[in-house]
Amino acid sequence: MPTLRIPSQVIKVLRPLQLGIPLSREAWALQRFKLDTAVRIKQTQARVAVVGCGTIGRAIARSVKLLDRWTLAGLYDRYPATAQHMQSDLAPQAKVYDTLEALLANREAWDILVVATTADSHVAVAHAALDAGVRKLLVEKPIATCLADADALITKAQHVGAQIMVDHTRRWIPSGKGLQRLIASGVIGKACAIQFTFGRSGFSMIGTHLFDFARWLFESDIVALRAEFDEVIRPSRRGAQFVDQSGRCQALLANGIRVTLDLSDDLVMKHACLVVFGQAGRIEVDERLGRMRLVGYGGRIWEEGYLGGPEAFSLGIATALLELQEGREPRCTVADGRAALEAAIACQLSAREGGQWVTLPLQGDIYDETFPFA
Repeated sequence: MPTLRIPSQVIKVLRPLQLGIPLSREAWALQRFKLDTAVRIKQTQARVAVVGCGTIGRAIARSVKLLDRWTLAGLYDRYPATAQHMQSDLAPQAKVYDTLEALLANREAWDILVVATTADSHVAVAHAALDAGVRKLLVEKPIATCLADADALITKAQHVGAQIMVDHTRRWIPSGKGLQRLIASGVIGKACAIQFTFGRSGFSMIGTHLFDFARWLFESDIVALRAEFDEVIRPSRRGAQFVDQSGRCQALLANGIRVTLDLSDDLVMKHACLVVFGQAGRIEVDERLGRMRLVGYGGRIWEEGYLGGPEAFSLGIATALLELQEGREPRCTVADGRAALEAAIACQLSAREGGQWVTLPLQGDIYDETFPFA
């Protein structure tokens, strides 16, 4: 029996290609793309506890509902009404706890802890969980608001032997893996650049996702970047204490690939598009529309479905939870989460210096500086 209830729209995107013979080089690569996005899940079961029952916590709950024989067993939020609302709406079987300490004290009642609070408490909650004996955690991004705090969590997790995954979800979305294989196939020649045009967003909330995706797609670290912020500062819906500015960024990976992010404030619509440019073509992805287009060297075009949008992210989170329960090597470690955080902090430093190029890894006082990321 399959353990993942995949929505019909997702099945349509993942259906096998019907290709004629002979296959062109591009068609063969696209066939591999589709094969590499197949969902293969072993039967399993687990109980999940969630700390933080806001927007992200509810997304986690919807992901757990995709998994047969999985349950939400415990909920905690600093606002009790938020946890109670999530219980009544999505998890009637879950127990709502009055305090984080009470939830952690009852850790025998669940198997995996998800930390879905705001960024300023990610590390504190994770430390408390590790002290309580929790050894399987999925932590939301950005992993922290300070590089020193991220390093402290890395050290502690290694010391106690805990398995922590950071929810940079695109690593688990099936089409993301397919895109990585498609690029590696050489169908567009040597990759030279990637451009993300997302829409009005902050470099912490969305930028960290895109920095991580670029690092993962090309298996290379960010070594330098420059950024400029929009002058407008919009209040965060998560609280007046949080600031996450929009703007633009250019970055360079260690392997020479150029990365561009456009999160400008005037892009009101969430475009959620990316283009990978190679020496012999390009790959265009529209996550909102769920489409991918491959443009070959001679201008010929092939189009396929691309699993994107809310359903894709629910599937990605569900897959991450399954891999965590099965004890697999994390696709996104705390060190990976730290690297994405460091890029977001480097954007802050570059903007302060008038858009100057900043070299990574970062040095100096900024290592201990805390940022008001949400």
